[in-house]
Amino acid sequence: MNSKFVYWVIAVALTLPIFNELVKEYPQDWYAWAGQGDCFLQLNDLSQAERSFHRAAELSHEPRATQEWEQIRARMSGSSLAH
Repeated sequence: MNSKFVYWVIAVALTLPIFNELVKEYPQDWYAWAGQGDCFLQLNDLSQAERSFHRAAELSHEPRATQEWEQIRARMSGSSLAH
């Protein structure tokens, strides 16, 4: 197994619980939601990533958050069409 992959898995596994706590403690912080969404995206959990990025987009009104959310929604639509 590639050692870089192992480090990546460990990093995501350690980071996700931190973002989970951040969104609980700071539910109005769009950076926390986006960070959580990125972790879910790295784990290929598109439904959770979509939920987190949707909340980030709602809070931030930043184009990049909205774009990320829309890209995830498109990926979800594409994967559901493939099945």
